[in-house]
Amino acid sequence: MDRRTTIGILGAAPFVALWVYEWIQIVLHWDNISWFLAVDYQLYMDATRRWLEGGSFYLPHQLAGSYVLTLGDILYPPYSLLLFVPFTVLPAVLWWAIPVAITVAIVIRHRPAPLAWPILAACLWWPETNIKLLTGNPVLWAMAALAAGTVLAWPSVGVLLKLSLFPFALVGVWRRSWWIALAGLGALSLLFLPLWPDYVSVLTNSTNPSGLAYSIKEVPLMLIPLFAWIGGVSRRERAAGAEQPTGVAEASSSAIG
Repeated sequence: MDRRTTIGILGAAPFVALWVYEWIQIVLHWDNISWFLAVDYQLYMDATRRWLEGGSFYLPHQLAGSYVLTLGDILYPPYSLLLFVPFTVLPAVLWWAIPVAITVAIVIRHRPAPLAWPILAACLWWPETNIKLLTGNPVLWAMAALAAGTVLAWPSVGVLLKLSLFPFALVGVWRRSWWIALAGLGALSLLFLPLWPDYVSVLTNSTNPSGLAYSIKEVPLMLIPLFAWIGGVSRRERAAGAEQPTGVAEASSSAIG
């Protein structure tokens, strides 16, 4: 075992231990927190079903006038219904399984270097990460979009599901596919044109005690795929291969073959 691997394991181990301990506590005290499971998922499914039945996607008090942002208020843009509507009929378990599977698969694909392991472990342990997993917050899908964006570029546009996290959506902005995806999202947004005035009212009427830090607690969750990409061994190997002279690259390929 080389020195970097040792440092990576020693740095990550405390956070992994804390993460395991936290989940043990969750299981042991499940009777007290079971109400918390899927609360965000259910909130958005209820709002979506209300909209499908001809009602408002946003809550009445959000449209009536000034309000202080509290748990249960809806701040997602109208095009979020592109994600929410299918899950009114799909099995609920897929709401968690799909984004988590995408993120895990891509983190493994990037093969983050040992020195990145402590950062990834710390982001995994971060209390808000577990909260978002338990409640089924849509930010899980923003995380998966970012993860896929580190490979294909264009999926990062999906981070705009949560506009307060928009800087993460810029991963891949240098690729043409990203701009095509953004244009596609803009075109699809026209399907929900009647909802946009309501959305503007919801935002302008709201008073957020946290200010610009509204989504700051969710940043570590988003950093998991980002740091796996930045510290990815496979990414650095591809970059090194691209920098090799053609003759060297061909000789290397022949030797491997």
